[in-house]
Amino acid sequence: MISAERTVGGLAAVVVLAGGALLMSGAGNGLLPARSTLPPCEQQPSYADAQRALGQHPDDVRALRAVGSGVDVAATRTCGAAARGVITVRYGTDEEKAAIERVVNTHDGFGVPIDVARR
Repeated sequence: MISAERTVGGLAAVVVLAGGALLMSGAGNGLLPARSTLPPCEQQPSYADAQRALGQHPDDVRALRAVGSGVDVAATRTCGAAARGVITVRYGTDEEKAAIERVVNTHDGFGVPIDVARR
């Protein structure tokens, strides 16, 4: 598996190449994936870093939550006992997903990977 992380428009975008398939977590190319793929645990930030990123970017959090009543933004734990974390954005409708994409592509971002998925 090959993975690379870079910042695109201020957002952490993580691209993972596994078995010939290109998967993306985060944003930056104008398209959110149908299914999010996070980087391996050892490459994810700590849960504390994900929480800190939320606190440091209140305008981004507000903009995402304003998209619709079905949108939730939170730091979430990943990788079990490894204490890793990411920003998780959940949505309920295709319209909310499209609006999230617009927000993600026009804001500075959190500086940590985001996981965007339907509820």
